[in-house]
Amino acid sequence: MIEHHKDSADSKDRKPYCGLLYQQGLLEFTNDEATQRAFAAGFVSGQTEKVHSGSCPAAMFCPVSDDHAWFYRMVSDVARRYGLEADRLLVWASKSDPPEIWVHRRRTPIGQWLEFPVNSERWHEHRAIACGIPREEIDTHFHQRKSDDDW
Repeated sequence: MIEHHKDSADSKDRKPYCGLLYQQGLLEFTNDEATQRAFAAGFVSGQTEKVHSGSCPAAMFCPVSDDHAWFYRMVSDVARRYGLEADRLLVWASKSDPPEIWVHRRRTPIGQWLEFPVNSERWHEHRAIACGIPREEIDTHFHQRKSDDDW
């Protein structure tokens, strides 16, 4: 018998930020740099498989600055294996923030949200659509409710 329990994923008003969920898994299942990189590569492979299968138009990764070069090389390698593109997009105003890494099909345009002010409703809407979030679950105001611990 399958047991279903209602959790935060059932409500967009309480849905945790995806980066926080990734970080929780990283802390739970890894204990050194080698296992952290293996976890990251597995996560990227899963997200890339979703783009490859058509489940979502794109996938976005925002690694910390310290690991950005390694992470981009790994994402590029995984994307290439699936016949996909990996692009870096400068999103944030601060030059010290690393660019986001997006995996997508060659024919799928990304970055339309850059036409809108950062954190505006349209900016969040276009990013969510690119990540395959169903329209009824798009939360264009999550950043206003988050705490610093959620990032």
